[in-house]
Amino acid sequence: MTSCKYSEIRNCNEISSKVNARYFLGNFLSLGTVKNISGHCICINTDMCIPLGSRIELLIPLKTKHVLSVPVSVWRFENTNSIYATMSVEVFNPFKEYLEFAGSFNRNRTSNGTLEVSEETLKQTTKCQLDFKCLTGNRNMCLIDRPVNGNGLFIKERRDNMQNCPYSEFSELSAYVCNCPTRYEIYTRYNM
Repeated sequence: MTSCKYSEIRNCNEISSKVNARYFLGNFLSLGTVKNISGHCICINTDMCIPLGSRIELLIPLKTKHVLSVPVSVWRFENTNSIYATMSVEVFNPFKEYLEFAGSFNRNRTSNGTLEVSEETLKQTTKCQLDFKCLTGNRNMCLIDRPVNGNGLFIKERRDNMQNCPYSEFSELSAYVCNCPTRYEIYTRYNM
């Protein structure tokens, strides 16, 4: 097993993600959000502190409806506020499917936490009123539930600054749908 170095993933809190993770501590199921990932380490925002050195099975649902089961060991906690902490875990014997997931999570992400989308997509996004803040390290995007018809996204939770977004509309399915080309590429490219 390769030792997990914090320097591998030093930008834990700078990357916004909506990739959920589940893990059990005894009989209790706990939830977290993957904040950053490398070949040997994962940072997770969580509300449950687990003893350092604990071995747990991390369950990460993938878009393919498959669940990635990753054996890890807790090696670090950082308090981010009074409720949540960032838990850093070391991956035991990274396997091919995990390494592919880690690669896709980080693909085209720049070192300062910004996201990249194609020039074609940027040109198609003609009605953005927020100057593409979703691409910056300080992004604040609506949470996505799942894709709709190959070019839209069902919105799970709208952000306050998105109430008047020209790409967000209420559908006949009694749900908000996002039709923003940039948001769609962020979802498909970064799983967020």
